[in-house]
Amino acid sequence: MVTLERRWIWMILFASGLLLVFLLWSSDVHRIVQCPENAREDWKNVKPDEMSPDDLFKYLHFTNHSACQVAYDFGGKVIDLFSLRGIDGQKTVCMDPGIVPVPNKCIIYSLGINNEWSFDKMFDEFGCQIYAFDPSMDMKDGDYTANIHFYQMGISDQNTDQGPKGWKMRSLDSIYKMLEAKHGPEAVIDYMKIDVEGSEWMSLPQMLRTGMFDKVKQLGVEIHFSPSSSLADYRNGVKVLKSLEDYGFVRFSSRVNIWMIGHINILQRQDYHGYELTWYNQKFKH
Repeated sequence: MVTLERRWIWMILFASGLLLVFLLWSSDVHRIVQCPENAREDWKNVKPDEMSPDDLFKYLHFTNHSACQVAYDFGGKVIDLFSLRGIDGQKTVCMDPGIVPVPNKCIIYSLGINNEWSFDKMFDEFGCQIYAFDPSMDMKDGDYTANIHFYQMGISDQNTDQGPKGWKMRSLDSIYKMLEAKHGPEAVIDYMKIDVEGSEWMSLPQMLRTGMFDKVKQLGVEIHFSPSSSLADYRNGVKVLKSLEDYGFVRFSSRVNIWMIGHINILQRQDYHGYELTWYNQKFKH
């Protein structure tokens, strides 16, 4: 009888232990599922106006490498700056079916050059037609190579010949219309690079409003904040980025700019305030 009672006690203790392990495991699973940095789905429903500084930076750092099976870097060169040595100018390109640039048929828009042509030259070697834009360079409109075509103008949300510093600025839809005679009125932009030192924040919403992103397979943007940017600045920036992802762009790469680091006021700690983000348009992905 005593032996039987002990067995029941041990069975009850064992069952209780299993139940405790299950409850702890369930709690951890729930915690992980609810943790934005670990689950892509969680970012779909967040509201930037309610995001904390930590969540905003988790969102900026978030990447989903598994969304692209094969990704290559195009361009980049080794530079020394602020006692750091690193590679600058490279952009991540997804080579998966449906969105891979097809050699000798691909079209590239390169917005922001700053006399650094490595990205454009590599796509030239790949067999693409590259349309490059930069209003800050002392270079006239013309062909840099047989396949790289340069225009001394910048990207903006409106058209003006007297933009910042007297620069000629055009919206993406206006640039596309200007180039229709060269690449056709229904051409798809295989990759659009945007590195325009802060002008992305006014240009991206305009591109969304005009439906131009229906023509873009892949998008690589260097985004810029500053260490002193306010909480509202970061939330507004995340709104823009999230609107791209709500539109159907899938982020498959997020990398920091190692030279853009400082004491972030809203975090009260060191972190990066510049990021290289890359997406593909899921409507083209097979």
